[in-house]
Amino acid sequence: MTSIYIRGDIEKALTAIEKNPSLANFLARGTSLSSSTLSKADFLAELSGPVKKDVIAFTRDLLEREFIPYDPSYQLSTNQALTDELSALPELGRLEDIIRVGDVPLDASSEHPVVAMIHRLEGPEHDSLSVFRLKGTGIATRRARGIRPLVRNEGLYVEITDEIIYYEPRFDVLLCRGHVIVTATTTLQRKLNSPERAQAMARKTFTQVTANITISGADELLEAVTSDPAMIAKMAAISRILDSEPEYAEFLTTERLTAFLAENPHIGVAVEGEGENQKLVFDPAPQNRYRIVKMLADDFLSSRLSGHNYEAGSKHRL
Repeated sequence: MTSIYIRGDIEKALTAIEKNPSLANFLARGTSLSSSTLSKADFLAELSGPVKKDVIAFTRDLLEREFIPYDPSYQLSTNQALTDELSALPELGRLEDIIRVGDVPLDASSEHPVVAMIHRLEGPEHDSLSVFRLKGTGIATRRARGIRPLVRNEGLYVEITDEIIYYEPRFDVLLCRGHVIVTATTTLQRKLNSPERAQAMARKTFTQVTANITISGADELLEAVTSDPAMIAKMAAISRILDSEPEYAEFLTTERLTAFLAENPHIGVAVEGEGENQKLVFDPAPQNRYRIVKMLADDFLSSRLSGHNYEAGSKHRL
């Protein structure tokens, strides 16, 4: 789905909601987001007003950013945000379904820690947007050892033994009209249970790029590219190259790569066999296991000025 379409959806919803928003707050408690239970946390009016403003301000800030489709290898800058669809994130989808139905009990237990705080704005025509805080003070954290919070009570300071929940005007996720926007790649990778998606993307890309390449140890390399976070990210980078330059696949053949290695022995990928029976050799040793993947990503450069050869994991094409 294009960023223009996503941005338009959010702008329309925000315009409708801003006129007269109602606020509902929720706590997800449990050992993880996937196993959490949802409860409602009502705020007094003097806090509800600032929270509404904070949520609207966060949404407006996101609308000023460049939207980038989900990519586990992409390192966001401060003026960018990642987009995804709610259908791809069952953890959020389950909570959103519960909130939408509306039958959520008031929070009355501190037996389990808070793993998410959710604030939902709804407009007169039932347009809504929700923001999630998944990390930070009071979220999935324990009170620092040795610190005892005190409150004044009739002139004396007494220790607070009850659970303390902190509100911060800082959010990690926006959910609106089925679109999910995040401000950090790690939010999707670590907090929203997306490792399986990234692994599936890596497997698909690896199958695509090695279709015309013979590799000794291919099964072991496939295991590596779907389990090693650095390799998963590299597969995503290769996928991005293929999306923007489909003709790049023409370079990914055994014949092309073995010829390239013959001219550039410093790359260090072994080749076995002769003629049409040549194979690239995957070496699982820690110092060598990334070499084939880096070659597939074209992570090698030569300087026209000095004649030196370089390895470059990030490039900007001129």
